Amino acid sequence: MTGTAPAGRDHGGGLTRMMARYPHAPRPWIDLSTGINRNPYPIDIANDLADAWTRLPDDDLIRPCIAAARRFYGAASDDHLCLGPGSQALIQALPFAVPRGRVAVLGPTYNEHGPAWQRSGHTVCVVTDPADLTASGIDTALVVNPNNPDGRLHAPDMLMDLAQVMARRGGRLVVDEAFGETAPAASVAASAGPALIVLRSFGKFFGLAGLRLGVAIADPAVAAAMADHLGPWAVSGPALAVAAQAYGDAGWAARTRDRLASDARRLDRLLAGAGLKAVGGTDLFRTVDAGSRARAATILAHLAARHGILIRDWPAAVTIPEQAGWLRFGIPAHHVADAIGTGGLDEWQRLAAALADAAMHTDG
Repeated sequence: MTGTAPAGRDHGGGLTRMMARYPHAPRPWIDLSTGINRNPYPIDIANDLADAWTRLPDDDLIRPCIAAARRFYGAASDDHLCLGPGSQALIQALPFAVPRGRVAVLGPTYNEHGPAWQRSGHTVCVVTDPADLTASGIDTALVVNPNNPDGRLHAPDMLMDLAQVMARRGGRLVVDEAFGETAPAASVAASAGPALIVLRSFGKFFGLAGLRLGVAIADPAVAAAMADHLGPWAVSGPALAVAAQAYGDAGWAARTRDRLASDARRLDRLLAGAGLKAVGGTDLFRTVDAGSRARAATILAHLAARHGILIRDWPAAVTIPEQAGWLRFGIPAHHVADAIGTGGLDEWQRLAAALADAAMHTDG
């Protein structure tokens, strides 16, 4: 089944807007709407960043970050990488780096891909069957893996076969691995090249989304074209300095993957106990079905107003019928933040209490 690319913009986050809507909610708010690691990579701003704040980012910051990212993702060479101020910026730059043509996006998925290709002059369709990605006339096939919001995974062998099909017709496969750190065995980043472009996000797994850093791994010509589109100094000096350190910390990454996997199973139990049916997810978020759009909206508002917890739903303008009652929960942190109305509870305890409260006030 095919259709036009989605036009709307709808994302997690928006915490400031929710705080204004529910000014009497307990603080600090817990933002579980974005799938960002809430136990971030530890940095000392004063010592780790040195003078990165006060000068333009030069090669002494850029090259170490690229080299560290190349090793982390297993890319073929530094020239295969393009750094951008977040993977969203790369999503918008990539369509300008390849010839205009027909693009097939495997959906439903992250809703910025289709519009980005449309705005740059490509013709876009959304397909729901992977077999349709290689339909006649398709020049670019696009897959999000793991998928957002349902966590659907495609095997690397399937993706590599797809890339070979696209290569034979002079096209390409784009794989968005924004949540790829939670499923390293499924990544095809190490194979990126002429017919395979991979997008990665630094901020989600490392929990530092505010730094704004994303990595495109592609043929050197495409990587260079994307960098040219983004222009000079696209990534801040502090982001480069922190990422170079974080990418090289293999011990932290391994411990974090183990913790996130354990925490995701813990969250599954909490959500099931609240009568929320599992739909899918990754170790950075879980997606559940509340049963109806009305119940999902009630739970979202209840958690926000009474407990200061922000989760994600899918508004009517961009929701397909089977997603009508879906909600997405990020993984809570393990710390307690001193503030009014929280009773000294950590984020897990606050979420457990909120879900129990919501279950009492909503129909199953």
